[in-house]
Amino acid sequence: MDEKKDTIDHLISHMYEQAPTGFVSRKQIHEFTGGLLKKQHLANLDSQKKGISGRMMAGTIVVYPISEVERFLRNHYLKAI
Repeated sequence: MDEKKDTIDHLISHMYEQAPTGFVSRKQIHEFTGGLLKKQHLANLDSQKKGISGRMMAGTIVVYPISEVERFLRNHYLKAI
């Protein structure tokens, strides 16, 4: 359990280095989160109004603020561990 929590904490703490703009696209979310989230899962959650807060459109691309991705992961993944 602690190993999983440490891994997720490590991943979350390095997100800001991976995305200097402060945003990540839905298309890149799987790679960005180390496989924790998939773009289709996020699309489904967004349609149910249960997705990551702060979602925006950059043209035709859906993007999420890194701070909200971090909050989402902490609330949904660390809470379960």
